[in-house]
Amino acid sequence: MSHTTTTTKATMNTCIVRPSRIGEDIANSMMDKTNWKLPTEALTFGPSVHHLLLEAADALDFFLGGHEIKWDGDTATLSSKGYYHYIGA
Repeated sequence: MSHTTTTTKATMNTCIVRPSRIGEDIANSMMDKTNWKLPTEALTFGPSVHHLLLEAADALDFFLGGHEIKWDGDTATLSSKGYYHYIGA
């Protein structure tokens, strides 16, 4: 069974903390190299690295404003619709 979890842009009441270095590195590897504000490539995480999924999701929230997680059993695919999407451009 699969399902999707979506996190969208932060609100003004949200305390935003810079993501971990590993989360930032994973997020950077997913971002478009010519324009980081575009949607990202999807990245799949197996059950043994779900902690990295959370780190990368935090980084996508910080830099782009949101992330999408699609679950298929215990495997998750992480992506972001991009900065432009989350700011409503």
